[in-house]
Amino acid sequence: AAGKFLEQQQTKNGDGLRVLSRTVSSPSLRDMIATFQLNLPGMQWIQYEPCNGDNAAEGAQLAFGQAVEPVYHFDKAAVVLSLDADFLERGPGHVRYTRDFTARRDVRDHAGQESNGALNRLYAVEAFPTVTGAMADHRLALRPSQVESFARALANKRGIPAGAIDLAAVFGDAAGTVEAWIEAISEDFDSHNGAVAVVAGPEQPPVVHAIAHALNGQTGSIGSAVTYIAPVAPQTGSQTANLAALADDMRAGKIDTLVILDANPVYESSPDIDFRGAMETMIKNGGTCIYNGLY
Repeated sequence: AAGKFLEQQQTKNGDGLRVLSRTVSSPSLRDMIATFQLNLPGMQWIQYEPCNGDNAAEGAQLAFGQAVEPVYHFDKAAVVLSLDADFLERGPGHVRYTRDFTARRDVRDHAGQESNGALNRLYAVEAFPTVTGAMADHRLALRPSQVESFARALANKRGIPAGAIDLAAVFGDAAGTVEAWIEAISEDFDSHNGAVAVVAGPEQPPVVHAIAHALNGQTGSIGSAVTYIAPVAPQTGSQTANLAALADDMRAGKIDTLVILDANPVYESSPDIDFRGAMETMIKNGGTCIYNGLY
């Protein structure tokens, strides 16, 4: 059956064939799908999962004009600012990050003697309690919508234009506390130039990620406490937008075969996309859906 399917697709170079999967970081699976695309150049591969890196990718695009991913070297960071980022508990690098971060908080060496190493300082600005917040030297609880305003105000303080912020209007009675935090963090940044790591959480909007990149650059920390690499996932752009475009193509009759690999877009996607309705339209028009997964 698979041979017949491939034969049919090769006669039309894969036009009308779409493969939908979750985010793929496996080099072997990535190479397999790339080889598939070489043999069927008309095929398109879409990746989607509800908790994706769209905000981080768009933030990198705002800051650098291209898709890049930050790698944090917490063993080289004397000051760390978390903008709603639970980097000690979540994310693909959190095990290494935890080791590097805690290595700078050990006041004694392996012989039990006092260490000469300088301890790091962690500021956590977050909306909900996290492991990172529990480890912080200073924790500021804000509403999710207020984190962006905090980041903009800090950027302005550092000379990075980020739009005027009226602290009293945004934070109310907590405005004085927020202002004191911004002042203290800015002074700490000045005292540790080149050893600062600002981390933005995945749920924060792209502008917060862009501000984090700008602060890392402004403090001279890029190349030391923070470096950048090409995206691990082979696709760039918005996963949500790509899935919406796929649903539109299904409704428009541009797709005759959809292969779903370990994904559940009907359950996981936004109701605005109406992926179920798009699938039903495609099948009514004679299209085929091939599903492989654990759901």
